[in-house]
Amino acid sequence: MPKYRMLTDEELMHMEKEFIDFLVLNGIVAEDWVKIKKNNIQDAAKILESFSDAVMEGALRKTEYLEKVDTHRIASIHFQQNQMVMAAMEAPIGSIADFTDPEFIKQATINPPGYLKAFTTSEKYSSTRELELFQFTERGWLVSDGKLYKALCLAKANHSSNT
Repeated sequence: MPKYRMLTDEELMHMEKEFIDFLVLNGIVAEDWVKIKKNNIQDAAKILESFSDAVMEGALRKTEYLEKVDTHRIASIHFQQNQMVMAAMEAPIGSIADFTDPEFIKQATINPPGYLKAFTTSEKYSSTRELELFQFTERGWLVSDGKLYKALCLAKANHSSNT
């Protein structure tokens, strides 16, 4: 059972060179890999699981920010070394807020209307940083560049100073 998830066939196709390097690092030459795939499906599956975990672990280590947007809520999480910090903005259901509209986001982060609630919260990891990051991506959070997180933090600061 992989720690994260198995790479898809398409992902594996795009990572052929990396997979060959992985096999070589593990002492498996091309002829051996062909034999393993043909004669020992369980061992081949374990090798693919190990490769998938190595790829996912590497990608997750490089990831710092995730974000999630829906009509009435926008949030971004900064995955720091020992904790995650979320910056978010919420609007009451039934309000005119639409965080799926980039122009609304821009205006709301520059000058948040009074009906929006801007906040930050932090939490220590209950498991490893990478596993928690992975679990968020499995729930629909997307990798981001951190710009939204910084804008939401500024919006919260501006909102707090105006109230």
